[in-house]
Amino acid sequence: MKKNVLLTSLIVLFVTVNVTAQIEFGVNTGVFQSPRISESIISRSGDDRIDSGFYVGMFAEKKLSEKISLQSGLSYFYNVSYEDQIEIPLELKYKLTKKFYIFFGPNVSFLIDKKELDKSFNFGVALGVSYKISDKLLINARYNYGLTKLYNISLSSSTFRLNRFQIGLSYKFN
Repeated sequence: MKKNVLLTSLIVLFVTVNVTAQIEFGVNTGVFQSPRISESIISRSGDDRIDSGFYVGMFAEKKLSEKISLQSGLSYFYNVSYEDQIEIPLELKYKLTKKFYIFFGPNVSFLIDKKELDKSFNFGVALGVSYKISDKLLINARYNYGLTKLYNISLSSSTFRLNRFQIGLSYKFN
């Protein structure tokens, strides 16, 4: 199963960009915070807990115009308190100034070991900003809002979705 998810992820990464045009490749890493996923969330007493973790990944970016580019990637998210996941984003990136960018777009996540969840697939949308430190190094911040209900039961007046705030560094090879 893990090999199929990884193979599918790699195919999507390279199909989403036109391989005959100029493409920049890179790696990224950082930390994230998200609500804790555990049995206690089902019977919690208004106590929202936040867990932290780290992520590593790779990306490809294709410039569509002077100010707009398309970026896709593959990232592995690790958190000791809940399920590891692989995420594939597809984001539209807009250059505000020489150094500042904003980006948004959908993403899909595959939970590798869905210990306490009803679903192993998550669909979400992300919004973020990047600051270009140098030609090769960028700092990023993004918020991912999960659209998939991961539990089939209702928690209080809402259902649990996989939301996450992350901050990290990206390094471009080209």
